[in-house]
Amino acid sequence: MTAMPLEPAKHEVARLPIRALRVSLWLGVFVDLAGAVAMRFLSKPLAEWLKVPVPIDDDFWPRYSAVFLVVVPLFYVIAALNPTRYLGNVAGAVLARLLGFAFYFGYFLRHDARQIFLGLAAMNLVFAAVYSWLLRPVGWSRVWASLRPGHGSP
Repeated sequence: MTAMPLEPAKHEVARLPIRALRVSLWLGVFVDLAGAVAMRFLSKPLAEWLKVPVPIDDDFWPRYSAVFLVVVPLFYVIAALNPTRYLGNVAGAVLARLLGFAFYFGYFLRHDARQIFLGLAAMNLVFAAVYSWLLRPVGWSRVWASLRPGHGSP
């Protein structure tokens, strides 16, 4: 049995909407970075406006969370630069966005929070759906194959 190559075949690449994948991934990068900047530099006013019951004595938790909103988009950048090579990162982006949806929607439901959390949940769900839809020309089997350890290594 031969292994599936790391990168999609040329006919699959031709069907993959590379430009749309890149644009949507870059949009995700900018959204997360905007959130990181807001959390880092406007954590107290943001927490008050959102009515988030987070202790912000020394701004530790908002700043700590902001770090992750900078780190996670780095993986989106890698995928945006070459979506065909980094299909696994696109799959990771789908999972990350689904988890973001679950977090924000759960927070909205549990805490009768402001509508902004419903909007953030919807935004994450839309990103996950768009990324998934854009991957359909190569199929999820190709995506999962790109995640196999040592797959495609020299």
